[in-house]
Amino acid sequence: MLDSRVYWIWLQQALGYGNGHLTALLHAFASPEDIYEADKNALRECGMAGAVLGRLCDKETDTARKILESTLQHGDWVLTPADAAYPSLLRGIYAPPAVLYGRGEIPDLSVGPAIAVIGTRSLSRYGRDVTAMMASGLVRGGALIISGGAEGGDAVATAAALECGGRVVTVQACGLDMNYPVVNEALRRRTLQQGGTLLSEYPYGVRVGKGTFHVRNRLMSGMAHGVLVTEAPEGSGTLITARHAREQGRDVFAVPGALNMPSSAGGNALIQHGAKLVRSADEILEEYAPLFPQLRETNRQPKATEKAPVKERSNSSPPAPLSEKAAAVLQVLKAEALPVDEIAAQTALSMPQVLAALTELEMFALAISEAGQQYRRL
Repeated sequence: MLDSRVYWIWLQQALGYGNGHLTALLHAFASPEDIYEADKNALRECGMAGAVLGRLCDKETDTARKILESTLQHGDWVLTPADAAYPSLLRGIYAPPAVLYGRGEIPDLSVGPAIAVIGTRSLSRYGRDVTAMMASGLVRGGALIISGGAEGGDAVATAAALECGGRVVTVQACGLDMNYPVVNEALRRRTLQQGGTLLSEYPYGVRVGKGTFHVRNRLMSGMAHGVLVTEAPEGSGTLITARHAREQGRDVFAVPGALNMPSSAGGNALIQHGAKLVRSADEILEEYAPLFPQLRETNRQPKATEKAPVKERSNSSPPAPLSEKAAAVLQVLKAEALPVDEIAAQTALSMPQVLAALTELEMFALAISEAGQQYRRL
């Protein structure tokens, strides 16, 4: 008797990746085994035609069995809609994946909001700063970060989240055996080391292609409660993920950018057409507080009608809970605001590390941000 996952993989191979026929077939038949047993007339009655119908009538399962065996032999796992651990958020989207291939921990999307943090591959300095700031703030507030694993915005968000000890689900546009992109190999290793996940709709051997990114994008947004666009020019592939999010009924957030910055034109347009403008991680987290009461505020600044609390601090005695990097940043902060790049230069820390440390200091009311990405000590 065949492992039931073989039938799911056979069905995935017959339909193709991201195919919308899966939902119709599962409504007509009780299981993939029943679809496998169905004849041409029964399949045709479900709307199957052409090449797809031909593949569904091909009952060869050796390929599917080998895919399953190879995946399991390498220590990876396979999820199908029949599994309780299959992400529930994916069950209701158009063209839910018939099979998910994963490495690392199976993600639990019930412990906090899952936010896909995305941005263009060619981030400006501003884009890098806000991407790192938002990702680290979300993690400190209890969110899970979903990333596309690409260069640019994906890499910056992943690095900042990991620096804060966060969990990341990286959704790849290729098989798990593909080292793509090579430049992010260390990030993928660290993601797994910190209890995160590498996930793909593609089995081993599938290489990156233009179409694979579109399939991956709808999976990223489908797994997320919300999608945050930090920086995107017009025509950016980042906007495709935002479009999927809207079609799937997900929240779309966007960080505003300068009107004279082409790299922000796409994000600004999203805001113009209904995306929620956000300036801090808390403005996203507060949207999910009713669903996840355990969420923590991370970057809360006093409102205009409030007075900031006056605290006397000793420059030489940071509180015990501070991380090593946050303590190092605190040592260089002064009463006069310093630009982020100067703080990075004085501490010899990377920009994501500095921004994560500043978020930690703000959480302890030890630092406050000023206009122009400057920070001073409280």
